[in-house]
Amino acid sequence: MVKLPTSWDETRVLEGSVGYYITVARPRGKEWYIGSMADNSARELTIALSFICREHSLRRFTLTTPLPPIGRRN
Repeated sequence: MVKLPTSWDETRVLEGSVGYYITVARPRGKEWYIGSMADNSARELTIALSFICREHSLRRFTLTTPLPPIGRRN
């Protein structure tokens, strides 16, 4: 389990379609957190990171596999 902040300085919606998917970016101090949620359809997204100030760099990218639908979890 990764520790994530529970409050943010702001929330930016980077991309999305209601009922299908959403990608948001949230800073806490100088750290940015980017995440996406989607329906059961596979997606490939390209996310522009130009909104992050140039003095910051991307240190880690984590891709998690989707969870099975709620009714099918063990």
